[in-house]
Amino acid sequence: MILSFLLSMSFSYTIWDRMESPMVAGHRGGMHAASYNTLERFEDAIQEGVDILEMDLRLSKDGVVVVFHDEDLDHKTNCKGLIAEKSWDYIKTCLFDGTKHLIPSFQQVVDLVNSRAIINAEFKTIPVIKPTLQIVKDSNLYAWAYFQVNAELDKYAEARKIDTEVGLLYKPRSEKELKWLETTQDPQIIVAHMDKAFVTRERIARVHALGKFVSVNSWKWDILEERFKSTCKKLYDLGIDIPVTNNTVDCVKVRNSIKP
Repeated sequence: MILSFLLSMSFSYTIWDRMESPMVAGHRGGMHAASYNTLERFEDAIQEGVDILEMDLRLSKDGVVVVFHDEDLDHKTNCKGLIAEKSWDYIKTCLFDGTKHLIPSFQQVVDLVNSRAIINAEFKTIPVIKPTLQIVKDSNLYAWAYFQVNAELDKYAEARKIDTEVGLLYKPRSEKELKWLETTQDPQIIVAHMDKAFVTRERIARVHALGKFVSVNSWKWDILEERFKSTCKKLYDLGIDIPVTNNTVDCVKVRNSIKP
């Protein structure tokens, strides 16, 4: 009887239940690969053991959420033109230079990841926010994704107008912006992302006091070193929870060596 009762219960998890320091985030899946922000790279990163897949979101001319970093297709692909001026039917045929890897839609990435990793996606523009959050709602991604608004309060306001529960990443770059985070008291700002020039142990402690995680772009810590090994050990030692790394394989090894 007790077992039947437990099986019949509906358990509700949140993003907070999925996150536990230390973690590894793959920058666009891991940028030392031939292509990045692709289904192939995201799958490889999952197999390598990353906790979080970082990616970029833009909107096609016909309203499809596209996973791609740049504003235009000219760099890294065999196509030309602005993402915002091209249809999904055109974009989905574009190959990354020297590969057979296609540009994916966000829905394709969601379907691929399928709760095997946390998604950390950047809203590159304001128009992409609403259709992205519709996918979050339709796919029930609340426990498996958070989204970068950086320190752009127009993006923050748009996201919160549409959805009060979705997890967000805020990027304080100054004392004023860090104090905004401290006074806003938004429980669904999950992560504070800091640049190398701004992060200190004292500021990390202030973010931790809010019950939030700290992330840093590890390749900006030492871009040459990260070509050969990640700088994740230095960042974990500083107290950072989530290095966003290009060298996912080495960073996972470091995380595994220190994780209880």
